[in-house]
Order: sequence, then structure tokens, then C-alpha cells
Amino acid sequence: MKRSQSAPVKLLSAVAAMALAAGCGRPTHQQVCGDTDGVVVDPLKCEDEARRPRGAGFFPLYAWYYGPYGRAYPPGSRLNDASRTPPSGRGVKVASPSRGGFGSSARPVSG
Repeated sequence: MKRSQSAPVKLLSAVAAMALAAGCGRPTHQQVCGDTDGVVVDPLKCEDEARRPRGAGFFPLYAWYYGPYGRAYPPGSRLNDASRTPPSGRGVKVASPSRGGFGSSARPVSG
């Protein structure tokens, strides 16, 4: 007797629909490094900041900000719509900071 393939396909479709409805996989926020004035800087500055010793007189120079995913945050721009408080809640995902990008490692070609 031949088995029907429709039951597994229906189950897979239902699971995929639930995952999409829950926002699985797609970030809602992105992590952006900024200085104390809320100006975007290189993410390496925040990574270095995390390694600085803490103690009396410690004053952070850089911090992670969390802004809407998909928005461009070029170095030097203001973080007006970002918060220093990490987002929380159901369906919230934070994308890691992006490094480089198209042309960031480009070097002139001499000929």
C-alpha cells in the first residue's frame, strides 16, 4: 500500500507558519557602538571598552546601543532612535554589530 506524503508536508507547513508568525530568525534590533555623546564609532572601541579594568574612577567612554534592525548607522552619525538598554520581550532578537562592508578593505591598485 502506498503511503500519503501530504501529512508530513502539512505538518512542515504548519510549523513554518508558526515560526514566521513568532518572528523566528529575523532580528528586531541591532547592536551599535557609540560614544558617551551618542555618536556611532567603530565596534572595536566597545569591545576594547569591555576589557578595560573597572574600579574607582572608572568612566566608560563607549557603550553598546540598541536600535531598530535594518537602519544604517554609519560612523559619525547620531544614535537618536537607539537605547543603551538591551531590548527584551518575546520575539526580540539582537543582531551583532556589522564590521566592514563593501569596500572597507579595498586597497588602491597600482599599475
